[in-house]
Amino acid sequence: MAETDTQQPHVELPLNRHWSDWSTRAMRQAAPGWADLVREMATLQDAFAAGSPPQQAVTEIRALVQRATTLLARSQAGDADQLFGRFLLDPTRGQTFSPPVHLTTVTERTLTGQTRFGRFHSGNNAAAHGGGVALLFDEMFGRLVSCGDIPPCPHGEPVGGLPQRDAAR
Repeated sequence: MAETDTQQPHVELPLNRHWSDWSTRAMRQAAPGWADLVREMATLQDAFAAGSPPQQAVTEIRALVQRATTLLARSQAGDADQLFGRFLLDPTRGQTFSPPVHLTTVTERTLTGQTRFGRFHSGNNAAAHGGGVALLFDEMFGRLVSCGDIPPCPHGEPVGGLPQRDAAR
């Protein structure tokens, strides 16, 4: 994402211990340059979405992507060791699926931030794609629950210590 004059400084998310440990482990495990690679991949996605390359460029790009895929295939990790999506203090969160969010205000119940929907997350006439908007909401709600003292819940357990709603009501 290109920096703009109107962008405010990024405010760090106060993660609870579980999410802080989870994110810190991934950041320590990552090779130097991983966060930069994530940003470059997002820029590539925007360029791809905006592109209409001629045949020669398509052939060259395919060869480059095949080479990158081969390199990445050599370093596949299990769920516990993957890096993608685990840089919780970075605006990109270490992933390229949803747009980066620069948080400007963080409280226990409120997050305010700025994002830019690039070509990858936009439809015609530079309108944010509905799926991109849904991703942004999912991203922000996920960040909000990560900053409180709510521990992650085992599958099937009530969320946040609240009783489950009776389905019969």
